[in-house]
Amino acid sequence: MKKRRILLVQYGDYAEALKARDEGREENYRAQFYSLDAVDELVQDGECCVICLDAGPYEVLHGSYTVYAGHYEPQTHGRQYHKDAEIAAERLFDVAKSFEPTHAILRAPGWVLTRLGRKLVEHGVPVLPLLADYFPHGGLKNWLRNKSVVSLLNDERIVLCSNHNRPACRSMKAAGITPEKIVPWDWPASHLPEDSPPKELTHQHPVVFYAGMMLTEKGVPELLHAVVLLHERGIPVRAVLCGVGPDEKQFMDLAQELGCADSVDFLGQTANSTVLQKMHEAQLVVVPSRHEYPEGLPSVIYEAFETRTPAVLSDHPTFVESLRDGEGCRFFTAGDESSCADCIQESLQDAAAYAVLSETTEAAWKRIRCPVAFREVLLDWANAVEHGTAPRLLEQSLAAEEGA
Repeated sequence: MKKRRILLVQYGDYAEALKARDEGREENYRAQFYSLDAVDELVQDGECCVICLDAGPYEVLHGSYTVYAGHYEPQTHGRQYHKDAEIAAERLFDVAKSFEPTHAILRAPGWVLTRLGRKLVEHGVPVLPLLADYFPHGGLKNWLRNKSVVSLLNDERIVLCSNHNRPACRSMKAAGITPEKIVPWDWPASHLPEDSPPKELTHQHPVVFYAGMMLTEKGVPELLHAVVLLHERGIPVRAVLCGVGPDEKQFMDLAQELGCADSVDFLGQTANSTVLQKMHEAQLVVVPSRHEYPEGLPSVIYEAFETRTPAVLSDHPTFVESLRDGEGCRFFTAGDESSCADCIQESLQDAAAYAVLSETTEAAWKRIRCPVAFREVLLDWANAVEHGTAPRLLEQSLAAEEGA
């Protein structure tokens, strides 16, 4: 059989991740090294070209990997953004053509998928869209926004497309993508709720914990404002935030302006083991994503439930579709700092209700689990395109699962 030449396009610093794994360092986020191992298995004795969209610039050789990074993601807006995206797609395609891939895996939505994906498909390269993104749908604006990606993903030359967990997959169906080829995937469980006992509310100085990108759209400003409101109500919460991102300095400045800097810890990039430790120590995990953020089901929700820590969640469409208020979590109105503060306060003021929330984290965790793992999608798809057969995992497509 012809050796595989895998083209992988995604966000993140892949070369640094490979180096960290080889040096025995801790992973920065859930399943980071698992995903590297899965791609290793896919590549076998072939070669892999990885294009990092938001790192670099650099070109690194690492064993059978060639990793390119060149800040391909456009930083402009409006019409200029679309022009820059087309230029970036041409740059990516030039790299792809020189590598001559036998398979292409695109882990980025938007312009990468619609522009580069289309070029690859038209040049006969099998493409696997492997995403973790919610597709806004409904209304003319979203229809126009989704038109190109729906057309591409419904192309018969793309035999399978996969998205992280069911709500994100259902959003693809709602946008117009045929559900028979949509397969929900998940990360394998690294910890189980049953490994930790349910929590009781005993702390006089409660800690609320956030882990994720430092982005305004992730709702971090609402959390900081909620801390101030809670202090004004005589509830001395402390907020611990892990993560990096373009708005990190802005959030630090905001904490100073609000006068809550002494009650907020910004820990920056943090090893996943430390994130889990901080969750164990916290009384609540807060995930305040705004509706406009194309959120799937972030790992922080899984990890909150695995540590038996109740979660305070915004009413993001993905969250309310997947979970039940009062079962391991409570919901507040996204973008509303008062609602966020109210939800935290209510969760911390009733010890009996808190105990129920912690006890039911296991049921909530089971509710959001999917049977198909990331590794399975890669290997099944590659085997299918090489043998000209339908992917076996289509038996677990969204259509099959929901009887659509």
